[in-house]
Amino acid sequence: VTEVAPHVTPGSLVISTVAGLPLDFLTTAFPAGVDLARAMPNTSSQAGASVTAIAVPPGTSEVALELAKTTLSGVGSVHVVDEGLLDAVTAVSGSGPAYFYYFVESLITAAAEAGLDDQLARALVVETFQGAAAVLKTTGADPAALRAKVTSARGTTEAALKVMSEHGLPDTVRQAVSSAARRSAEIAAGFNALLAKAR
Repeated sequence: VTEVAPHVTPGSLVISTVAGLPLDFLTTAFPAGVDLARAMPNTSSQAGASVTAIAVPPGTSEVALELAKTTLSGVGSVHVVDEGLLDAVTAVSGSGPAYFYYFVESLITAAAEAGLDDQLARALVVETFQGAAAVLKTTGADPAALRAKVTSARGTTEAALKVMSEHGLPDTVRQAVSSAARRSAEIAAGFNALLAKAR
């Protein structure tokens, strides 16, 4: 930031994608009159499918906000949030692709161990998740309701979900998101400490 700031002129828009870097830090680093936005995209931007949350300082003009939204919408959807929510955003959508890939990786391995060849296992898992995500997006239905529709009493899905529940999957996910959010807050606290020292 300190290397870039001297080259930024008033009227410019600076969008930071550095996890945990607070707007207060950016406001201090850049000259007065520079518009700022703090953004948390994710790696799905490489496919034009990122979900990005942005926060701006109080008093930011609508023109600057729209420019930030338009710029970031080039790689996916954009949601404007209060800065205080960005630790949670980072834990959910910023890190979320890794959680998804981890589950996909585990399911492909399980499919292979069940006798499917690697190529077929990957195709079945990836295409199944693509289809499920499409249903979620196009219908707007509650995921719990969709899960219930797939889960026949005493059927195969019920047997699998029972194992996931018994092994604490929901609680594991809650703990994982909480841990990631805490880490994001710790990073922000580090930047704030630097800012306080500079003052």
